[in-house]
Amino acid sequence: RIEIFETIALGSSLILVSMSMIRFNKFLMHPDVFPHSSALTMIHMTTSLVVLGSLSIVKPQWFPGMANFTQKKELYLHCFVPLGIMFAVTLYTINQAYLYCSVTFLQFMKEANVGIGFIISWIVGLQKIDRVKTFIVLWI
Repeated sequence: RIEIFETIALGSSLILVSMSMIRFNKFLMHPDVFPHSSALTMIHMTTSLVVLGSLSIVKPQWFPGMANFTQKKELYLHCFVPLGIMFAVTLYTINQAYLYCSVTFLQFMKEANVGIGFIISWIVGLQKIDRVKTFIVLWI
């Protein structure tokens, strides 16, 4: 019972923090407040790097997947750098879009990325399409 409560509390906290950050970014990106999406992205990425880097040193057990990468350091360049670049581009474009679109519309569009990613994977041959996968993508 305590684990269920902890899971619900953690999930609720994550949703609350995420919602607060999204609304705060929308507030900041108003033309009269701080309409600098590149600076906001840099602050976000730097904060993530410092916090998660510190946590991975202090509490490595929270990052069990990192054991695979500590043995092969060259995988950092091949795996994390491209993901980091794409994450930065995504943050920048979302922050820039806050100047023009509502939060609700942008959240809806971010969810559409699941379907778009599946379709692109199918087109380039990384994914095989079938009824089950199509149903799941349409359900999302």
